Amino acid sequence: MARQPLHDIHAVGEQRTGTFMQTSLTIYAEDAVASASLALVDPRLADLLVSPRPIVTMGADVRALADGRRLLLPVLDLARDEILLAAPDGLRGDPSRRLATQAHPAVVRIGPYLVHGRLHAPASTDAFSAARHRAWIAITDADVTWSQGGRVRTVAHPVLLVNARRVAALKPDGDQMRDMRGAMVASSWVTAGH
Repeated sequence: MARQPLHDIHAVGEQRTGTFMQTSLTIYAEDAVASASLALVDPRLADLLVSPRPIVTMGADVRALADGRRLLLPVLDLARDEILLAAPDGLRGDPSRRLATQAHPAVVRIGPYLVHGRLHAPASTDAFSAARHRAWIAITDADVTWSQGGRVRTVAHPVLLVNARRVAALKPDGDQMRDMRGAMVASSWVTAGH
C-alpha cells in the first residue's frame, strides 16, 4: 500500500492510554516539517523509533516544503520510513544508559536536509564507521538547513535523531564547510531535489 506524502495525510482517530511521558518533537520528512506532541511509553525516543509500535502524534502543525502550506491535524500517524529526522524537545533519554564518548564534528545529507552537528562515539571507536551500523544516529548541537518555499531555513536542535537508512552522506565536518552551509544548500543539495 502506497503512503501519502506527510503533508497530505489526514487525521486518524486512534488514541492510546497507559503510562507515558508527553513530549514535543519536530519531525522532518521528505516533503514537510511537522511539530507535534508524542505520548512516549519508551524511556527514549530512539527506542520507539526502532520498536514495532505505531508512532502516533497529537496536535501536529505540518508545513509543506514546496510552498510552506500549513496543515493542522489533531492526530498524525507516522511510518518510520517517512521520518528522516526527529528532534525531541527537552528529552535527553535515560542518563544511566549514557556512555562516555568523544564528539566529532559531522555533516549529514539526508533528503532535502543538510545537518551540521556532533556525532558521538567511544574513544576507541571510529564514529563514522560505527554510525553506518545503527538504525538511528544521534547528533547533538545540530543545525538543520533546508529550502522551504524558495527560502533557506536553519533550525538548531540540542539533540537530533537521523534515520540512518535514509542518509545520503555522512562525513567529518570542517569549519569551512559550516561557514559555507547556506550557499551549499541553496546551490546544490536542496535545490537539486535530493
